[in-house]
Amino acid sequence: MLTRILFIIFCLFNTTLIGAQDILLIDKKFKEPARHADEFNANQFFNKQFPVYRSEVEIISQKADALARRLDRSDLLPLQKDTIYAGHSMLIFFNQYNGYANEITVILSTRINDMELNMF
Repeated sequence: MLTRILFIIFCLFNTTLIGAQDILLIDKKFKEPARHADEFNANQFFNKQFPVYRSEVEIISQKADALARRLDRSDLLPLQKDTIYAGHSMLIFFNQYNGYANEITVILSTRINDMELNMF
């Protein structure tokens, strides 16, 4: 889980140096590099692309980094839930104890073009 969060942070930070367009499209399977686009539609989401506003990449990256450091600690409470807001996006995490270990779920949610999209 932590590796995936750090990879998202790396992809978001790495692409801020490329150009200045409105939307950054992230491959949901992390097999393709992120790319910039001027618009987004539902077909792109169903083709495994996840959008975030380019202007919010830095704040999402900062919030994801803080969340990763928080999840690395061993003092998480059972059944803990939190939402961290970053512009049009949110990082939502759940911590559930499943009998022998903590099970952590992190969701990146974003609102774009009157759609709310989630990436687990």
